[in-house]
Amino acid sequence: MNKHNKILIVILVALAALFLVIKLTKDPKEKRVKFFKVSPESVYGVEFIFKGDTLKVVKDDHTWTLEKPFISEVNYNKIETLFEEALPVETSSIPVSVSTESLEQYSLDEKGRVSMTLFSRDKKEIFKAYLGRVGGVSYGKEVDDNNVYLLSKNIVNLLQPELFLWRSLNIISIPKQEIHSISVDYSLNSYTLTSSDTLWTYTDSETSFEVRDLNPALIKIIQAIGEMPATLNYDYEFEIHEETLAKPQLVLTIEKKDKKVVTLKFAIEVGEEDFFVVQKDDDTDHLYSSDKDMVNLFTVSSERFKQ
Repeated sequence: MNKHNKILIVILVALAALFLVIKLTKDPKEKRVKFFKVSPESVYGVEFIFKGDTLKVVKDDHTWTLEKPFISEVNYNKIETLFEEALPVETSSIPVSVSTESLEQYSLDEKGRVSMTLFSRDKKEIFKAYLGRVGGVSYGKEVDDNNVYLLSKNIVNLLQPELFLWRSLNIISIPKQEIHSISVDYSLNSYTLTSSDTLWTYTDSETSFEVRDLNPALIKIIQAIGEMPATLNYDYEFEIHEETLAKPQLVLTIEKKDKKVVTLKFAIEVGEEDFFVVQKDDDTDHLYSSDKDMVNLFTVSSERFKQ
């Protein structure tokens, strides 16, 4: 091999090495990254806007509350989904699109997207993104970034920012250890169950006696108060039910050990026999529906508590 060929080979090897270095430098290496660039512990509020409707939940110290469209108890199953599955969601470091012209393709245009904003404890915005769903797949982009990312989970389907899913499923949920007394007033009787450190006492106008902690009627009542589901929610429909609520078939008054009192009125719904409209603490904005089985748990004779 002559000197000229050797020089040529050296040059070619050098060029090949240079090309490889440039390629490795310019071509990104794919890696898994968190889509939401915030610590879950820093999130004290989440707001969704979808098709003109706003849903917002906020945290006050340890308690989450539905704040928009109105203040209500929150469905904690959705809070768990938010923190355990949605906020940790991953994506590739390489976007699937960098073009604003493709947003409709990923349901990230104004018509199809879900706007999701995260807030800090001092109510400042810490992260804002648009989410879109196409079939069983979710995509996301930061509001001020054209990069569109494929998410590792279909979090749009998991979160489903709809009011009936995020509001509490229960009319009330008061644990046994928080109950001081339960007063029941209906057409055939009025009685009170009172809790002490070691026992329960039944009292009405004619008698008073201790109730076994394992008494079946007592257990069912405590369970119902601990988790009383609503079959339906009636928002801003008080005028429809005002007349029937004026003559309730059952009134429950629950005094908690912290002295707070919760009152529930049950009245037969118009045109129904097996369903009752329920009013909590004289709230005229948000009413509930419950069934006959729930009412029957409380409208029992004193003999049931002697078993």
